[in-house]
Amino acid sequence: MNNLEELVSKNREEFDWEVPSSNHEFNFQKKLNQRFHRTDRFTIRYAVAIAASVAIFIATTLFIYKTKTEGYTGAVATSQWVEFLEAEQYYAGQNEAAYSKLKETLAIQNEDVSSAIYSELKEMDNSYNQLKKDLNDNPNDIRLMSAVVQYHQLKLDLINNLIEKFTMYSNTKMKDNEKGNI
Repeated sequence: MNNLEELVSKNREEFDWEVPSSNHEFNFQKKLNQRFHRTDRFTIRYAVAIAASVAIFIATTLFIYKTKTEGYTGAVATSQWVEFLEAEQYYAGQNEAAYSKLKETLAIQNEDVSSAIYSELKEMDNSYNQLKKDLNDNPNDIRLMSAVVQYHQLKLDLINNLIEKFTMYSNTKMKDNEKGNI
């Protein structure tokens, strides 16, 4: 190091052969400002990247914590819900078709009998509406999903049994009338 200092001090004139311009301080200040401005821009970019990384890390940590404490039911619940909706749609269509047949069958029956059956079916529908309200309040409750499907099955069985009984009754009545006419 001492050798370098001695070399510079002995040959000072050779190193000072160019004199800076009169506005060298202004140019130097301008270059410093550009350098600091560029650094600020990069600093902001890095700060945003770091903030985004921290936000992703926090969100991931919260998701893992929630999954471990509550258990992950996303795919299972979605699958059960889809199966439930398919079953409900199927049975609702079957019930509508059977109800239409029941209306045709009851059209030829006594008015007291048909009104009693319609009132019972309406009461069943009120119970179904209450089940649907409960299911809307607790959409992941498998017991309520099962109860809705069982309601549809029961209603379909009841309507089919009624159609069968009234058809048999009508056929028996017609046979009795035919025997009486002969």
